[in-house]
Amino acid sequence: MPATGHEPGDRTRGPKVSRAQNTLDIYKLLEDLATIPEIQSLLRPLKEEHPSEVQIGGSKAELIESLQKAVNATLLDRKHLYELLQDCEENGAQYIRYWMPTTDTARNLCSNPKLLADKLLGTNWQTRHKFPRLTDPSGSHEVVDFRIGVNGKSRDWVLKLYGSRIVTKRLDRDADRETAIGRYKVEFENRSVRTVCLARWNDHPTHGILEVRYSQSAVIEHRDADETAVWDAISPVLPRSHFESWSLSGALLSLIKNAHKHATLYTLSSVKFRDNSEGVNTIQSDTGEESISSDPGRLKAAEALMEEGGTPGAMAILWRADGSDGVLTRNIRSVVGRRYSNEQHVAAHIRGTELDYITDQFRAFAGAGVKDSEDDNEHDRPLRIIDLSRAKAKHPELKSAWEALEAWFARNKAHFIYEDRLARNIRNVSPLLLGRALGLLVEQGDLSLAYRLRLPNGPLLGDYEYNTLEEIPDEIEDFDEDTTRRTDSLELVTGYRVGG
Repeated sequence: MPATGHEPGDRTRGPKVSRAQNTLDIYKLLEDLATIPEIQSLLRPLKEEHPSEVQIGGSKAELIESLQKAVNATLLDRKHLYELLQDCEENGAQYIRYWMPTTDTARNLCSNPKLLADKLLGTNWQTRHKFPRLTDPSGSHEVVDFRIGVNGKSRDWVLKLYGSRIVTKRLDRDADRETAIGRYKVEFENRSVRTVCLARWNDHPTHGILEVRYSQSAVIEHRDADETAVWDAISPVLPRSHFESWSLSGALLSLIKNAHKHATLYTLSSVKFRDNSEGVNTIQSDTGEESISSDPGRLKAAEALMEEGGTPGAMAILWRADGSDGVLTRNIRSVVGRRYSNEQHVAAHIRGTELDYITDQFRAFAGAGVKDSEDDNEHDRPLRIIDLSRAKAKHPELKSAWEALEAWFARNKAHFIYEDRLARNIRNVSPLLLGRALGLLVEQGDLSLAYRLRLPNGPLLGDYEYNTLEEIPDEIEDFDEDTTRRTDSLELVTGYRVGG
């Protein structure tokens, strides 16, 4: 029987469900997508019970091998691998558009996932489709998973699709060949890249939201194709005409007005206002660490634009870990309203609970009452002084570096340290000793390595920040110039985030 969403004779045709058996290696996917701490989180409980059989140290490849051995030895249920993969590929490195149901039918179906699944995928869908599937689609998008219950919320659900797109990659520049004086032969290769897109119902007593998420791409046509595929998959029972865009403009206005009161919660580094004459006004800070509200002139300009009816468009937000009550494991950057008023772009992979936290912040700031916090501006707070005593005791040979760093931390308030700027300010210590000291602080957990990008001999490019070089995509959007840029044409900026 064909693996369609419905049995023959059903009134509506369901989405295209993958017929193939698992063709993707889950261990290879986890090696590509999961971080070392995420893999270790699966292995650590096993290490306590089986200390001689489970390894939690080493390279990522060694940790993946340890995972595989644990599964083969039945020490770890394979379902935990799928749960980690779901968290890695469904949250972040994507665009999210928010929609609200406008009809009782859509609202009731969204809030009743078992009924929705029966209507969309047919009865006995769990047995028939055996989700999740790890298949590599060669053409159109295919449904590979439907789950009920997400991040501890029993009425939340996910419908996930895998797709593919062709991207053109320039081969190694060292392979460029000079064919004549001043002329070179450059080789490119077309590659098929797997994409992940999904519909996620984020339930709420009064503000339930349908999130349509799709893989980030600098090519608008790619994003549109993924979004269309999601709507096509659910439209037999949840047509797009039963939903309206949940504009984030109201939440953005509230975020601007309350920025100085919630400095530990978020930082607004850039915002574009569209005025009544359809003109665009940009207000931005010098770096992604500084809020536009920290300068009276910038804040007054933003307030004047709002008083004149200006509508906030693209806004760069840094959601701060230190004000999240432990929900965020690190600061997270997102750009809201770049192309649509209901759109958010999160460039880095993050956890599902972290993305839900950000969505809940939009809900809160879009509501009538936003709880005020103490009026404290982060940039008036001193930087948490790093305790260097342990490192100094273990590595006295780096005494000059520890003394210089201790003095620098005491007089600087930056929560992100640019390696090149630090080296310029500490000239009496050799770069080698300074680099070793910083590396030890990373191992100790006081600093975490991070990367940013900037235009050649120019400013930083937007608010993109990456924890590993592997996270850096081939192209990123230039927030200020409304264009995309290839990352291999940009300068890499190495830095350290205070607090790990």
